[in-house]
Amino acid sequence: MRRLLFLNLFFSLFICFSCSESIVSSFKKSVNDADKIKIYFYKNGESSERIESIISVDNKDEIKKFIDCITDEDAPFYKCGFTGSAELFKNNESLINMEFNIKSGCCHIIFKFRETMFSKKISDEGINLINQYIAKSK
Repeated sequence: MRRLLFLNLFFSLFICFSCSESIVSSFKKSVNDADKIKIYFYKNGESSERIESIISVDNKDEIKKFIDCITDEDAPFYKCGFTGSAELFKNNESLINMEFNIKSGCCHIIFKFRETMFSKKISDEGINLINQYIAKSK
């Protein structure tokens, strides 16, 4: 009886730890095949209704850099608006839309994955990358 209990506990723990992949890791795997990203920058960094410029990127390395800027660290769902959004594509079909803010004190990116909204911090490298895209768009 103890042996059966031990085996049951062992398999339960094994299953729990083998499935403990983070949401961000799972998300990154799901968009790994993206072949284009469109980044929309909002006028005055405030409203999705007023798009000021759009950057399209189809270089896989650049797309990976953008995706990798999303960290595992949770961020609050700030109420300070968004400076832009990003849309990932595969074969001209939209995979996901995300909105981000890179202003100090509000820096985060939100996205819906597996029917749940997430707010994650953007890495410093990601902020620099987005600022480079902003400079190119002007």
